[in-house]
Amino acid sequence: MTNHPPPGGPIQQQAVVALLNEVQKEQNKPAHFESCPLQRLPPPPAAALQPHSWAQVAGSITSGSSHEIMQLMSPTLVTSCPGSKEGQNSDDGRSNDDLITFIPSSIPVLPEEKAGIIRILGRMNEASIAHITARIHEGPLQDIRIEAPDRARVVFQHLSHAEAFCEADKEMVVRLGFGRLGKGYRVEIAEIVDWTDDHRAMNQPIRERRRLSFARKGLFSYYKNIPGVLSPEAWKQDMRSIAGVGNIERLFVFNNGNATAIFTSTIIARRVLETVNRWKETKAVYRGVSVTYSSDPCEKELILTDDKCVLMRRHEKFRPNHPSYRPGKIRQGQPGRR
Repeated sequence: MTNHPPPGGPIQQQAVVALLNEVQKEQNKPAHFESCPLQRLPPPPAAALQPHSWAQVAGSITSGSSHEIMQLMSPTLVTSCPGSKEGQNSDDGRSNDDLITFIPSSIPVLPEEKAGIIRILGRMNEASIAHITARIHEGPLQDIRIEAPDRARVVFQHLSHAEAFCEADKEMVVRLGFGRLGKGYRVEIAEIVDWTDDHRAMNQPIRERRRLSFARKGLFSYYKNIPGVLSPEAWKQDMRSIAGVGNIERLFVFNNGNATAIFTSTIIARRVLETVNRWKETKAVYRGVSVTYSSDPCEKELILTDDKCVLMRRHEKFRPNHPSYRPGKIRQGQPGRR
């Protein structure tokens, strides 16, 4: 690098020479950057450093030093500087990559439970289903059916419940000589099967069960053909027509506003529920009726008590000799009105 005598007086010349010497020292000083590949570019031409004013001298020092430092820095180091936009984007990108790297490729899935099927050997008849279910308390059933005059098949939602029932039956046989179902019956595990959609629907939030509950104020009356009112006999006939022959375990009317129906399968109960929900729009007697799944008697004991006095009081009001009867315009099956 060739230095030309700077213009001005002796003091100015000395100052300019001192500044130029500092620039020369900065250019000759080796740069130290740890673990960064450096590329040093050749210094700018001498003509660019010939100052003609104090502003040019100061500008040459500032721009030259910073430009040189940026030349010595690697592209990776430049983009990783906290103040640079590229560095911020690069850091964000690395963070996202790291997150993606450490996220497990697949979440471990717990093995699904199994359903347990037991076979009951012994004499069977129409009352056998109620006889069997009354002696099961371990858990909900998905299906129960009579396969032959001497054989029944019971499907537990959970295999553990089926095994618990069989174990309790064996213990009772050892102690008393007969099992949970009484003399002449034998119980065994018949099959272990994977869950189907019918078994999964028995879990929350659907919680399908073999039992349905019906509720509405003034749902039932002893009189027939009253608009908006069902008789217990008509309701039972409707349940039989939907469920089909042999698919009902029990139909029970608690009072004039509540009843329950227990079917042999959750599939049958689902069919009845869907049908009654459609009837709400087309049949006046079912308008406003609440139909919901209720706990299986095999998982929670069902106490069946009816309130016949309520039904009888409602029935008596339609008789002309009843104190609540009022003469007037009388419709069939309704008390008189003033």
